[in-house]
Amino acid sequence: MKILDSKNNRSVFPVLRRIYGWSCLLTVALLSYTAVYADLALAQSSVPVVAQIPTGSSPTPPPSSKVTCTTGPDSAISPTCPVIEYEGVKFWPFSYVDNRYSLNVAGYDAANRLVSQQEVPGTRYVWKVTVDTAAQTVTFFGQSNTTATLPWSKLTPPPVVTAVPVANSPTPPAGSKVSCMTGPNSPTPDGISQTCPVIEYQGLKIWPFSYVDNRYSINVAGYDAANKLVSQQELTGTRYIWKVTVDTTAQTVTFFGQSNTTATIPWSKLVPPVVASIPTQNSPAPPAGSKVACMTGPNSPSPDGISQTCPVVQYKGLNFWPFSYVDNRGAINVVGYDAANKLVSQQELAGTRYIWKVTVDANAQTVTFFGQSNGTVTIPWSKLSP
Repeated sequence: MKILDSKNNRSVFPVLRRIYGWSCLLTVALLSYTAVYADLALAQSSVPVVAQIPTGSSPTPPPSSKVTCTTGPDSAISPTCPVIEYEGVKFWPFSYVDNRYSLNVAGYDAANRLVSQQEVPGTRYVWKVTVDTAAQTVTFFGQSNTTATLPWSKLTPPPVVTAVPVANSPTPPAGSKVSCMTGPNSPTPDGISQTCPVIEYQGLKIWPFSYVDNRYSINVAGYDAANKLVSQQELTGTRYIWKVTVDTTAQTVTFFGQSNTTATIPWSKLVPPVVASIPTQNSPAPPAGSKVACMTGPNSPSPDGISQTCPVVQYKGLNFWPFSYVDNRGAINVVGYDAANKLVSQQELAGTRYIWKVTVDANAQTVTFFGQSNGTVTIPWSKLSP
C-alpha cells in the first residue's frame, strides 16, 4: 500500500518509516483496551461517536476502496482508523485505490455486512474525525489537513425492503387492508401475492396497506418489534403495492402499485416521533430553573388542574420532556434524555407553558406543544435531535 505526497504524488514512505515505528509501538500497547471499550460504549448511540478501531478488524472494503488511515495530517500509516458509530452502524472512512481526493464512507452492520456507501470528495488518508453536536455534522480530516463534512442525516443506514408473508402481517389500522400484488397488472393477470414488500427501518417494520374503500392511496403503517402500531400516514397516488425501491442518493422510498403508479417519500418520514403519556413521578430531574407542570387541559389552573402524566415525545432513542419554568414565563424547556435519564439536550421554546397535549404532523415533519389557553409552539423534527 502506498501513501502519496499531497503535492507531487511521490511516495512518502522513506521519510515516514521512522515515525511509523514509534507510533505503532505506542498504539499497539493500548489496542485491545480501545477496541473493547469502543464496543461497549458505542452499542446504543443516538449521537455519532468516534472510536479508534484496529485496521485488522476492518470489514472488506467495497471494490476500488482501501483501508488507509494515518497518524496525522502528513504522517505514516496508522494501525487504527477513526470509525463512526451511529444508530447501530459502523462507518469506515476508506480511501480509493486510485488515490483520488475523496473518501468512500462505508457503513457496516453488526454482522459486518455493507449497508451503505457514499463518495465524499475533499480529502483522503483520514487521521481524525470530529462530531459537531450543534451543527449535527461530522468532519473527516485527511492529508495536509484537508477536510470533508457530512450532516448526520447522511449517515443514517438506508431502509431495507424484505418480502414478508402476508400471513405474518400485523392487524392493519381501521379502514386498511393487506392487498399486495404479484405485479402492476392487477387484478389480472397479476393477482394477490402471498408476500408484501415491507420496509425495515430503525427498528420498525413498515407495511404498505391499501384502503378498504379502494381509494388511490396507501396507508404506510409502522410497527415495532411487538407488532404495536407506532405510526401511520396516507400517501396518495397508488394502491395494491407490488414493489418498493430505495434510492440511497435521494434518500427516498418509492412504492409501486397498480398500473405502475407510484408514491415516493423521504426516509425521514418513515419514522416519526411518537408521543407517550408518562407518569410525572417517572420524570427525570429537570434542569435548574425548570419544573414538571403538565395539565389535564388548556384551562389551567382551573378547571383543568395538574396532571399525573406528561405527553413526552420519543424520538431517535430519546425522551423529550416539555418542562415549564419556575418563574412561570410563557415558554417551555424541551429537554431530551437518553435511556439512562442523562440530559443530552435542552432548548427554550417561547409561546406557551403548562403543556397538556403534544401532536405530531408526519407530512410537515413538525411537533406541536399545546399549553395554557391553547397557546401553541411548533418545531421541526430536526430540532429534537441532540
